[in-house]
Amino acid sequence: MKDHFEEKIPLRDIADFSGYSITRINALFRTETGVTPMEYFSNLKIQRACKYLRDSDLKIKEIAFKLNYFDQFHFSKNFYKKIGIPPLKYRKMVQTKDTI
Repeated sequence: MKDHFEEKIPLRDIADFSGYSITRINALFRTETGVTPMEYFSNLKIQRACKYLRDSDLKIKEIAFKLNYFDQFHFSKNFYKKIGIPPLKYRKMVQTKDTI
């Protein structure tokens, strides 16, 4: 997952790759990590988004598409849900910290 977070990875593909059912993959993954595979994958994408927001001048829309979100609004909603602030506000906050 860490090597393919900019791609769309259906849970079915993970199950097929591992040889387990989707139900079993979810149960094993949740036992080991505390989250489902898709939640984990989403968290990886948001972590990468934070890096892009901090270290690049990519527009929000460009980051969303780079991370395989179908639109910037879906990305922004997901980002807010995980981080607690909108992407643009996050960018301003981390860039301000870097200049102090």
